[in-house]
Amino acid sequence: ASAESSATAQPWTFSKVADYGTSIPGGSGTFANVGFSAPGVQNGRVAFSGQNMQGVFAGVYQWNSGVLSVVADTNTPIPAGTGNFISSSSFYPPSLDGGRTAFIGNGAGKVFIQQGVYVRDDGGVITRVVDRATPIPGLTTPFFSLGGPASDGGQVAFPGFALNPAIGGIYRWQSGSISVVADHTMPIPGGTGLFNNFGETDINNGVVAVAGRGA
Repeated sequence: ASAESSATAQPWTFSKVADYGTSIPGGSGTFANVGFSAPGVQNGRVAFSGQNMQGVFAGVYQWNSGVLSVVADTNTPIPAGTGNFISSSSFYPPSLDGGRTAFIGNGAGKVFIQQGVYVRDDGGVITRVVDRATPIPGLTTPFFSLGGPASDGGQVAFPGFALNPAIGGIYRWQSGSISVVADHTMPIPGGTGLFNNFGETDINNGVVAVAGRGA
């Protein structure tokens, strides 16, 4: 009881990361959208997606000790792609891992054909983890859609789905190699039949947590 009372007595200190009056770093104007999903946070850093009223400057931004910086925006070339990013995903929060930020970025093309998961390190280098030109492990079929990434220890876990054949799962990227964590071919442990759908994922110390569903 005394520990509980002590815990509730600790005051919270709030700091503004960004709002509609905040100037967009490296861009024009102020934010008109700071994402529909929760921001990523680790060790005092905060990462989030945002854009201005015209949607001209959109990207992923990081806040560290009161300073806002660009992770990737519409001035950033797409690694292994064509042109610059045109938007980030407002529905999947960026994931922080030490000095690295994992995020979903979209490029020009039909139905965001250049959609991918990317990682930016503290030196500013952006690496493609996976995009819609990347074959699913064990197949020649490329990914068609991607879910929000989770990162830890230099590894990135993410949901991914293909159309032909229709298959999807949770996958892990490490040092340029992609492996299957769980997909539609795997039996449900302690359940009946195979997985038929997957939600979001998380990773910590090499352990991947999977949201999976069956028939």
